Amino acid sequence: MPLISPTGRLGVLRNRNLAFYLSARFLATFAVQMQSVAIGWQVYQITGSLFDLGLIGLAQFAPFLVLILWAGHVADRYNRRLIVLCCMAVQLLCSAMLIAFTASGSTTVWPVFAILVLFGSARAFMMPASQAVLKNLVPDRDFSQAVALGSSTMHVAMILGPIVGGLLYVLGPQTVHMTSASLLALAVLLMTNTRTIAQVINKAPVSWHTLLEGLRFVRAGRDFTRPVRGAVRWSDRPAAGLRARHPGRRAVRPGLSAHGAGHGRGPVLGGAGDVSDHAPRRRLDVRRRCPVRPVRDRAGSD
Repeated sequence: MPLISPTGRLGVLRNRNLAFYLSARFLATFAVQMQSVAIGWQVYQITGSLFDLGLIGLAQFAPFLVLILWAGHVADRYNRRLIVLCCMAVQLLCSAMLIAFTASGSTTVWPVFAILVLFGSARAFMMPASQAVLKNLVPDRDFSQAVALGSSTMHVAMILGPIVGGLLYVLGPQTVHMTSASLLALAVLLMTNTRTIAQVINKAPVSWHTLLEGLRFVRAGRDFTRPVRGAVRWSDRPAAGLRARHPGRRAVRPGLSAHGAGHGRGPVLGGAGDVSDHAPRRRLDVRRRCPVRPVRDRAGSD
């Protein structure tokens, strides 16, 4: 039986464009994670300052925080494949500049921070575009599988990248930067050969209203975790597990207590489908579940 079947979980990889995109994204993420480890060690070896290590994270995160709203708007108005391709090309340029910095032997680290600011800006624009471009690569029936595979490959790259980067750093930072640049170049090549279907372009004028639309959606969104929490509450109740613990007893219908099943008593527990916080809930009466009458001492009556 082949590993990749048309109906299996990996069947979506028969889509050439999706396979190219996931491979490019994996290589780019792997290279970035390797490079992050090398930059930290390299800056610390030059300055010996823990404060400079903190500035490395700030230089990457600050552009992301400032540009993320604009990046989402750009992903809705322009070709997402081209956005991802340009961001990977910028990351490749950053790797080339790190190679030049290492070869120069400079002991001034501010060029590294400047490169990281450019690198963080590219990541800010790449994140929303890379998440949304899957919709333009696969048909609707394969979208959920494509998202799952994309998430899995990202996590694998984020785990293996720092490990390989740390091992390669034994050979020097230049080795890590050159390896990262090679992987990013291959990612750019794969992304160049990726084709997408037509994308619906948002032609709304740029304004603060459109930029903050996503934040308003999240703020006004419903609590989608309520069904999960309701199912957990039902599974934790004693009546739900009565059948499993005592196979000889009658099954309890959802919505009835263990002592009320089959005796015409009303519902006292919300079933698995009733996850509302307003569902009636009462405490089970253990004495009714086990109706054992006390034995009176009749010695005095005899």
